[in-house]
Amino acid sequence: MTLVFGEFLGPAGEHIAAAVAFRGELPYSAQCQAVRQLDRLVATLARYLGDLPLPDPLDPARDPQPGAGSRAAPARLALDRAVRTLRPAAAGVADTDAGDAHPVAAHLSAAAAYLAAGRDLLHTHFADGPAGPQAPASWWAQAITSGPVTAALLGELAGYTHDLASWIAKLMVRRSASPGAPTSALLALRSAEPWLRLAAAAMHWPPPSPATPANSSYTRSPSAPASSARSPCSAPSCAPQPGTWPAPGNHGAPSPTSGTS
Repeated sequence: MTLVFGEFLGPAGEHIAAAVAFRGELPYSAQCQAVRQLDRLVATLARYLGDLPLPDPLDPARDPQPGAGSRAAPARLALDRAVRTLRPAAAGVADTDAGDAHPVAAHLSAAAAYLAAGRDLLHTHFADGPAGPQAPASWWAQAITSGPVTAALLGELAGYTHDLASWIAKLMVRRSASPGAPTSALLALRSAEPWLRLAAAAMHWPPPSPATPANSSYTRSPSAPASSARSPCSAPSCAPQPGTWPAPGNHGAPSPTSGTS
């Protein structure tokens, strides 16, 4: 059985949507869990941006993805700053069993795991070689690094980042109506929120057109052997359903029925 990138990107977005849809007040233990899992998730988003080549200031023509590097660089810096505000609070939180995790933390954890596994899958199409690191190793490598595909990925990541920032802002508004001083976890979330919003803006969110990235060619992604990417989650509720995966096919040249990543 083979996997495609869309099988990871789609569920990741669904888990983020479920997490930010929570409207109740988070108890202290849930706040700490949310900070720990948001730290993992934001760090994973930053790694995606780190995979994009930066533009060459001396020779713009050498930039293989015009505009992508210039958008990714400041966005990654902002995400790194967000991680730095979350990491101290997250470091003091112990791991929680899936069954004991608050729904918000569980969804954030699943989203981080799906995105990490999807990034692993994309990396199977590249390898270190004579041409340098991340040399193409499959027919899909050129499509993955193309301008339209990169733009679609940036749009998707920008949407996730924007939703997370908006969720934190609403959480702070609800918390301001409650008595007592904010907890260290809430202070960490509040400090991360402007960096997340800045990262989304750097990636140009909202998008300039009504096109939905989820319907773009990005989510109809290249396949790889199932063993090439780690399992995103051990819990049955987090694992992709086998019935939704594409059947094994030809892994040679891309076919018109296969997706791009």
